[in-house]
Amino acid sequence: MTEDGIAKVVEAKVRKVLEEILDLPTKDADDLVQEIKALVGPHVEIPRLKKELEELKLSRTIEERDIKHLVKMKEEKLAIEHQKSELTLKTEYKDKEMVLQTEYHDKVLKQLEVGRADLKEVYANIMACLPNVNMVMRTGNPDPPKKDD
Repeated sequence: MTEDGIAKVVEAKVRKVLEEILDLPTKDADDLVQEIKALVGPHVEIPRLKKELEELKLSRTIEERDIKHLVKMKEEKLAIEHQKSELTLKTEYKDKEMVLQTEYHDKVLKQLEVGRADLKEVYANIMACLPNVNMVMRTGNPDPPKKDD
């Protein structure tokens, strides 16, 4: 039933009650009905207001759901961006670490080469200072090997 239909039903009931109880003529009843409508008018809108309230509650629920969904989507997007930035930083760190390791490796190899060259020089100096001695090594045989001359 629409608002106008409800208002007409209420008006008819009020008019009937006034005519029956007060035994008033129609003209006086009409005046009283108008006054009652003026006083009760906002209360006649109760069903419409209830319906409007239900619609507002439903729209609020839908909006809250939408907001929660948007917040969740935003959080997921931020999490993905955070993971991307974390991955980027990790790869940059790995690249820098690799460069440092390569530099350190090259430095160590250079030091080893320098040390090897120094060791060869020291060994050559030591060998130059020693007399030239030929030694015969003994194996389990008590007789040294004989030369055929």
